[in-house]
Amino acid sequence: MEVATDFMQKIRSEDRGWILNNFPAAQTLEAKRDGAIYWRWLIPLDNGELNVRYQYPIYSSSKPAHLEIIYDSEEVISENILLNSSRFEQIDKYLALAMKNAKSIASRNTK
Repeated sequence: MEVATDFMQKIRSEDRGWILNNFPAAQTLEAKRDGAIYWRWLIPLDNGELNVRYQYPIYSSSKPAHLEIIYDSEEVISENILLNSSRFEQIDKYLALAMKNAKSIASRNTK
């Protein structure tokens, strides 16, 4: 259990640096329901904002984190993120996809 705790502390520390470097207003929070630790930040867009939630697994470091991105009350991304060295590239890829999806939703809603 100690090895898993050390691993998660290392992951959270690395994530903290990356997230705050890219999204300085991001906040780390604890879910009331199950005690899960997660990050939340907003990304402003021309027609609204993306609401991003990046949650760590609760019980096991072998499980992935979960990335959820909401735009205009609609979930545009819900993906697991493997906690390995490529996680930041995964997050970037899904953020770019969410921005593209948000543009589609905005144009659909303005018709």
